[in-house]
Amino acid sequence: RLSMAGCSVNVARGSWLFKTEVAFTDGYKFNTTEDKKSQIKGLAGFEYSGLKDTLIVLELVQTHLFSHEDRMASFPDYAKENQFEAALRVSRDLMRDRLELVLLALARGDRAQEGAFERFTATYDITDDLALTAGCVFYQDGNSLVYDNIHDNNRVFMDLKYSF
Repeated sequence: RLSMAGCSVNVARGSWLFKTEVAFTDGYKFNTTEDKKSQIKGLAGFEYSGLKDTLIVLELVQTHLFSHEDRMASFPDYAKENQFEAALRVSRDLMRDRLELVLLALARGDRAQEGAFERFTATYDITDDLALTAGCVFYQDGNSLVYDNIHDNNRVFMDLKYSF
């Protein structure tokens, strides 16, 4: 059982939304240790909607795991004492909102040294009930074992969705 406490503050100023969050979680169990651990996670970011039909979102996240033990960094936990992540999302609506283009990029580590990925997606509403989505995902490995295992799994995808 996990216990969590947190708070967030969002401030809107014109086309900008500034946001910050902090959460403390207690009760994490890991395979390589006996005692439960706690972590604190903080987020700072913004959303900008000042360009026509475009939204830009940047979020920076810092996580600290209390009472970290060196053996937790290896298999099967891969837990780090401190982890930084940055995420960027840019979306744009075109053709009277029938086509949506989205770029999502996530980097782990302050210079993406622990891995990263980028996802490009295009969704076209053929009719009100039928939408076609196509895209691709690219992974970059780093000194993270998790990303090391997936970096050769770049993919292209397509989805046809009928809503009734």
